[in-house]
Amino acid sequence: MSRHDYEKYAQDAAILGEIGKVLFPQDTKLSVRLPRHLADQALAAWRRDELNAKGAARAAEETPEQQVLRTRAAYLALIGLCIENTGQPCGDEVSCELDAWYIGSALQAAEEQGLLIS
Repeated sequence: MSRHDYEKYAQDAAILGEIGKVLFPQDTKLSVRLPRHLADQALAAWRRDELNAKGAARAAEETPEQQVLRTRAAYLALIGLCIENTGQPCGDEVSCELDAWYIGSALQAAEEQGLLIS
Protein backbone atom coordinates (compact mmCIF):
# COMPACT_ATOMS: atom_id res chain seq x y z
CA MET A 1 0.00 0.00 0.00
CA SER A 2 1.21 3.43 -0.79
CA ARG A 3 1.30 6.49 1.40
CA HIS A 4 -1.50 7.88 -0.78
CA ASP A 5 -3.68 4.86 0.06
CA TYR A 6 -3.27 5.49 3.78
CA GLU A 7 -3.99 9.19 3.35
CA LYS A 8 -7.29 8.20 1.68
CA TYR A 9 -7.99 5.73 4.50
CA ALA A 10 -7.40 8.53 7.01
CA GLN A 11 -9.91 10.71 5.15
CA ASP A 12 -12.40 7.82 5.13
CA ALA A 13 -11.87 7.28 8.87
CA ALA A 14 -12.53 10.98 9.49
CA ILE A 15 -15.79 10.78 7.50
CA LEU A 16 -16.79 7.67 9.46
CA GLY A 17 -16.19 9.67 12.65
CA GLU A 18 -18.43 12.46 11.36
CA ILE A 19 -21.17 9.90 10.67
CA GLY A 20 -20.73 8.60 14.23
CA LYS A 21 -21.07 12.16 15.54
CA VAL A 22 -24.42 12.50 13.74
CA LEU A 23 -25.66 9.08 14.87
CA PHE A 24 -24.59 9.39 18.52
CA PRO A 25 -27.49 11.60 19.73
CA GLN A 26 -30.05 9.47 17.89
CA ASP A 27 -31.85 6.56 19.49
CA THR A 28 -29.80 3.53 18.56
CA LYS A 29 -31.54 0.95 20.73
CA LEU A 30 -32.81 -2.21 19.10
CA SER A 31 -35.06 -4.95 20.41
CA VAL A 32 -33.22 -8.27 20.30
CA ARG A 33 -33.72 -11.84 21.50
CA LEU A 34 -31.03 -13.88 23.23
CA PRO A 35 -31.07 -17.51 24.31
CA ARG A 36 -31.84 -17.59 28.02
CA HIS A 37 -28.51 -19.24 28.95
CA LEU A 38 -26.53 -16.41 27.29
CA ALA A 39 -28.77 -13.75 28.82
CA ASP A 40 -28.24 -15.34 32.24
CA GLN A 41 -24.46 -15.29 31.77
CA ALA A 42 -24.51 -11.62 30.73
CA LEU A 43 -26.66 -10.78 33.75
CA ALA A 44 -24.22 -12.65 36.01
CA ALA A 45 -21.34 -10.62 34.53
CA TRP A 46 -23.22 -7.40 35.37
CA ARG A 47 -23.92 -8.52 38.94
CA ARG A 48 -20.36 -9.72 39.59
CA ASP A 49 -18.54 -7.52 42.11
CA GLU A 50 -15.11 -6.75 40.74
CA LEU A 51 -14.25 -3.51 42.49
CA ASN A 52 -10.51 -3.24 42.86
CA ALA A 53 -8.60 -0.30 44.26
CA LYS A 54 -5.64 -1.16 42.03
CA GLY A 55 -7.73 -1.23 38.85
CA ALA A 56 -6.30 1.96 37.34
CA ALA A 57 -2.72 0.89 38.02
CA ARG A 58 -3.40 -2.55 36.56
CA ALA A 59 -4.96 -1.09 33.43
CA ALA A 60 -1.74 0.86 32.75
CA GLU A 61 0.22 -2.42 32.81
CA GLU A 62 -2.10 -4.30 30.44
CA THR A 63 -1.00 -5.74 27.15
CA PRO A 64 -3.15 -4.79 24.14
CA GLU A 65 -4.64 -8.30 24.19
CA GLN A 66 -5.55 -7.98 27.89
CA GLN A 67 -7.16 -4.61 27.23
CA VAL A 68 -9.33 -6.14 24.49
CA LEU A 69 -10.42 -8.93 26.86
CA ARG A 70 -11.25 -6.46 29.65
CA THR A 71 -13.18 -4.22 27.24
CA ARG A 72 -15.19 -7.17 25.91
CA ALA A 73 -15.96 -8.31 29.45
CA ALA A 74 -17.19 -4.78 30.19
CA TYR A 75 -19.49 -4.87 27.15
CA LEU A 76 -20.86 -8.23 28.31
CA ALA A 77 -21.62 -6.68 31.70
CA LEU A 78 -23.34 -3.71 30.04
CA ILE A 79 -25.48 -6.12 28.02
CA GLY A 80 -26.33 -7.74 31.37
CA LEU A 81 -27.41 -4.34 32.69
CA CYS A 82 -29.69 -3.92 29.67
CA ILE A 83 -31.17 -7.35 30.34
CA GLU A 84 -31.72 -6.45 33.97
CA ASN A 85 -33.50 -3.22 33.00
CA THR A 86 -35.49 -4.31 29.93
CA GLY A 87 -35.38 -8.11 29.75
CA GLN A 88 -38.60 -10.01 29.24
CA PRO A 89 -38.68 -13.83 29.23
CA CYS A 90 -40.03 -15.34 26.01
CA GLY A 91 -39.88 -19.12 26.35
CA ASP A 92 -36.26 -20.21 25.96
CA GLU A 93 -35.23 -16.67 25.06
CA VAL A 94 -35.06 -13.25 26.65
CA SER A 95 -36.15 -10.17 24.73
CA CYS A 96 -34.41 -6.91 25.63
CA GLU A 97 -33.37 -3.52 24.33
CA LEU A 98 -29.68 -3.21 23.43
CA ASP A 99 -27.82 -0.22 22.14
CA ALA A 100 -26.32 -0.72 18.69
CA TRP A 101 -22.93 0.05 20.28
CA TYR A 102 -23.18 -3.14 22.37
CA ILE A 103 -24.49 -5.17 19.44
CA GLY A 104 -21.54 -4.01 17.33
CA SER A 105 -19.11 -5.06 20.05
CA ALA A 106 -20.68 -8.52 20.27
CA LEU A 107 -20.59 -8.91 16.47
CA GLN A 108 -16.94 -7.85 16.34
CA ALA A 109 -16.04 -10.37 19.07
CA ALA A 110 -17.92 -13.12 17.22
CA GLU A 111 -16.20 -12.26 13.94
CA GLU A 112 -12.74 -12.28 15.52
CA GLN A 113 -13.50 -15.66 17.15
CA GLY A 114 -14.57 -17.12 13.78
CA LEU A 115 -18.16 -17.61 14.91
CA LEU A 116 -19.84 -15.79 12.00
CA ILE A 117 -19.75 -18.51 9.40
CA SER A 118 -22.25 -17.95 6.61
